Amino acid sequence: MYPQTLYGHILVTLEAMIGLLGVGMFAALAFARISLPRSRVVFSNTAVINNFEGQPALMFRTANERNNRIIGAEVELSLFIQETTKEGQSMRRIYDLSLARNHTPMLALTWLVIHPIDEKSPLSKMSQKDLSKADFALVATVKGLDETVSQTIHSNHTYTFEDIRWNHRFVDLYHKNESGMKVLIDQTLIHDTIEEARQPNFN
Repeated sequence: MYPQTLYGHILVTLEAMIGLLGVGMFAALAFARISLPRSRVVFSNTAVINNFEGQPALMFRTANERNNRIIGAEVELSLFIQETTKEGQSMRRIYDLSLARNHTPMLALTWLVIHPIDEKSPLSKMSQKDLSKADFALVATVKGLDETVSQTIHSNHTYTFEDIRWNHRFVDLYHKNESGMKVLIDQTLIHDTIEEARQPNFN
């Protein structure tokens, strides 16, 4: 079967063009979708407030679930909080929280992120009761270069008041095997915390 008129030739040409374009677009979209790097950065589902090196601090943990490394990993922690200005206007303000360390050459295992609650921290002026009434969120962001695909990946997590545990510390992830020669890391404990009787020096 073949077209015998001008209109038939035009129709067949359009069908061929649309078919080729359709296959090409599908292949391009599928490749772009599959080739996108996917991060498997896990965050602890809770953050803790406790003393660290004799100073109250907000802490959470993050880790790379892939069997590779994230090169030049950086972490940022921001406080989103609803405040009222002196003129009585309600607005959402963002504070960048300083960290004891916000960069690591490579993220292969776990990372305890620490925000010292000093006089420069906006959290130092708020008690636990104040935070329970405040409309706020802590947003943590990790980004870096995946060494496998050589592309930048990023991941984020949000903590609210219900996710913060006071006077707790994280369970140690590191332990030795039966021979005592090799150190093992159990990432399944990344979310686990224990309560301490000692109160942090906090409002």
